Order: sequence, then C-alpha cells, then structure tokens
Amino acid sequence: MLLLLPVLVMGKVSKKTPVVSLSPEQEARFKYYFYAAKSSIENEQFDLALMQLLFCEQINPQDGVTKDYLGMIYEVLGHNEKATDYYRQAYTYNEEELWKHYAAALMKQSDTIPAKEQKQLLKQIVAITEQAAKARPKEAERWDILRQVYLRIPAVKKALYAQDKIDALVGYNAYSAINRYQIYVIANKPKQAVKAVNDYLAIDPTNLRFLLFRIELLEYIGAPTSERIKAYQDIIRIEPNNPTILNNYAYLLATSGGDLKEAERMSQRTIIDYPDNPTFLDTYAWILHLQGQDSLAVFYIRKALENVQSPADKAIIEEHYHAILH
Repeated sequence: MLLLLPVLVMGKVSKKTPVVSLSPEQEARFKYYFYAAKSSIENEQFDLALMQLLFCEQINPQDGVTKDYLGMIYEVLGHNEKATDYYRQAYTYNEEELWKHYAAALMKQSDTIPAKEQKQLLKQIVAITEQAAKARPKEAERWDILRQVYLRIPAVKKALYAQDKIDALVGYNAYSAINRYQIYVIANKPKQAVKAVNDYLAIDPTNLRFLLFRIELLEYIGAPTSERIKAYQDIIRIEPNNPTILNNYAYLLATSGGDLKEAERMSQRTIIDYPDNPTFLDTYAWILHLQGQDSLAVFYIRKALENVQSPADKAIIEEHYHAILH
C-alpha cells in the first residue's frame, strides 16, 4: 500500500509551531530519524517508519509535522482513532497548514455515527475547512476541499460560491463544469445541471463525456423528444458505434413516431455485436412489432427472456411479450 507524502517538507517547522530549544545533538538526531522515516515510508516499511517517528516525537513533542506523519502511519496501519488523535494534535500546532488530514479523518468518522452527532461533526469540519480557505484564499485546492465539504451538508449555494472562487483562481474548465453539474445533481436540480453541461459544450461541443451527461439528464427530466433526438445525434456523430446509445436512440425513435426503418437499422447493429443482450433484443423485438412483424418479434423477445437476469428487466420484457402476443 502506497502512502502518499504531503507537500510539506519533512522536518520543516512551521512558523506557528511552538519553538522548542533543541541542542545541536538533539537537532541532528531529530533530522536523522525524520529523514529515515521518509525513506521507510517511501519503501512502505510502515512499522519501521512508526518507530522512527516516535523517536522524533520524543525529541521534539511539539513538532506538528511529526504528529501529522504519525497520524498517516497509524491510519495506514488501521488504527483510525489513534490516527485522528494525532491529526488533531498536529492541527492544534498549526491550524493554517496541518488541517487537511484532520478534516478528512473527521469526515470519515462522520460516516459511522448517528445523524444527530454527524450534524455537529459536519459543522466542525466546515469550520476547519472555511478557516483554511480564509487563511490562504489564493489556494484553489483549499476551496475545492471546502466545496466537497459543503456538498456533504448539503449547502448548494455555498458549494457554488466555492466553485466560483476556484474558477477565479484557475479559470473555467471541464473540471469546473463537472463540479457544477455534480452540485446540481446532488441538489436534485436537473435543469440547472443540464445548463451547466450545455455551458461547457458551447466551448467544447465534441466532448463525449459531457454529451453523455446531457443525454442522461434529458432522459431523466423527460425533455421534449426533439431535444433528446438532437442530443443522441450529437453523440452518434462522435461515437457512432456505442451500442447503448444506438439502442436507446433506436427505442426513442420507435416509441415517439420516428423513422422505424432507421430505428430497426440501429437496433439490428446492437444485436449483431451483442446477440445475448436482453435489453438490445427486447428493443429490436419491439421495433419489429411496431412494424407489424410479430412472428419475428416473438422470436427475438423470447431470446431476450432466455437471457434476462434482472427481475426489473424481466418484468418489462414480459410486458412487451404479452403485448406482442395480443
């Protein structure tokens, strides 16, 4: 298991860390064990690194960076309570720099406690991350972590405010758009999520990931058929062989009064490549039924029933089967 080292330089004493007067010999020993611990961590010798860091703590019990590393080692070794306590100690020595691991540990802890206690703990996490962002307002990473914390509450307006701060620092990009999309989805505001996706597609109209985001949202909100058809066509121009897109587009055309022959052609391509896929077989059978080819439709719908495993999918296919027979 790889332990990622923080950006902080090992052995560096923050300006907020209490100054401890070390003799030259103590300072030399501290540095020796500190950099030895770094080497042990890089080689994933965590038990050895723990021993070396504990020596550092004995020499200088007020070094916040040592406490932070001890927290990381204990977390890797599965001692989460001890890890959180060390992160807390590190934070008390340097709130401006040594906050990230403490906030993350508290966030993990919040997943395992009752709702009432969780609410209080989330308030504490918000306070820690807000203070960190205020201390270094030009560091986009701090605002990004704060955005993620706000989403846990959830506080949509505050999450968007944090994203605005990030964009002001590093510029608007795909990551910004995904974050905004995520915020609106979590807030159950799909129309705003569609707008966030469309805003980015106006800049990068061939981005497949965002094209897929858009069609997923349009299907979810039941957007007008013409709007969904155009969205599918935009994807197919970029990804002409995506079987799921071909299947879904074919089904939309067939059930909305579109070109049945075009729908059949696309659906047929999916079952040629995936002859055992029950969803694709069901779509193809239904399109044949709509064209009056019920004998052939029955053959394919039965193939779908032979291959289906999901109870929910089976119920839909059985419904189509009975409709075709009657």
